[in-house]
Amino acid sequence: MLFLDNMKSYLALAILLIVFVACKKKQYSQGTPEITFESVSTKHVLLNNGVDSEYIGMTIRYKLPTANIGEGLSASSIIFVDNRDTFRQEQRRDFPEESIEYEVPDHREFIKGTVTLLVEKIPVFNTRTNRPNGDTVTFDMYMVDPTGTKSNVITTDTIFITP
Repeated sequence: MLFLDNMKSYLALAILLIVFVACKKKQYSQGTPEITFESVSTKHVLLNNGVDSEYIGMTIRYKLPTANIGEGLSASSIIFVDNRDTFRQEQRRDFPEESIEYEVPDHREFIKGTVTLLVEKIPVFNTRTNRPNGDTVTFDMYMVDPTGTKSNVITTDTIFITP
């Protein structure tokens, strides 16, 4: 008799556990985008040589919640700030359209990828007046997704600027 009571208890517990697990559905709620710094195309910018590229490529990896993408929404943007700028002026670059996959399968909660943003060498990379012989710069960067949600903030590697 005691054996049967224990079996009933175990059976009831197992049924409750199965019902609990079966009812728990995966939620695709809005989340926060994430970015990580990958690289810059050069760590030494020559301003006046006439041969160097007019753009510097900044490559980042991104993770964007699929719930934050929808038809009619604007593109995601990358915001970057020159860390030498005491006013912290933000510069915005729209995410290249071809870098985000908009038709996402239902089972994917996030879109992940890599994107390289081309940033104009002049006027973005310049030397400060008190450093006419050369300067260094880093940028803080973050992503703003189509719903206006801000990602984490990352900092680029140091870039050396030679006039």
